[in-house]
Amino acid sequence: ATVAPGESAGGAESTFSFPAFRSEEWIKAEFDTIKAPPAVLLGADLMPNYMADFAPVNLYPAKVAQVREQIRTALFRQALFKVQNVEVTHLEECREPRVLRRGLALGGAA
Repeated sequence: ATVAPGESAGGAESTFSFPAFRSEEWIKAEFDTIKAPPAVLLGADLMPNYMADFAPVNLYPAKVAQVREQIRTALFRQALFKVQNVEVTHLEECREPRVLRRGLALGGAA
């Protein structure tokens, strides 16, 4: 998984490359390094209810940011795996890595 140099904060110029087939070797080598491009879930409120209901959580803004990023990354990985489930069916026609060129912000138009 790679994110192209020169990616913008909005993610308009970022690309993310991944194989159509999710091999065991790819998972071992890449899974922990997969990070969601900046535009993925931009503007989404990724605050679990148990954290929102616990007022003292505001004393730990770094931890809150870490939890939100973990949720965002987990959701991106799950979506990526769903895409791979479809793309692997076209592996015979195209063996090249797939490239996510653009992620849309919440409410973004296609």
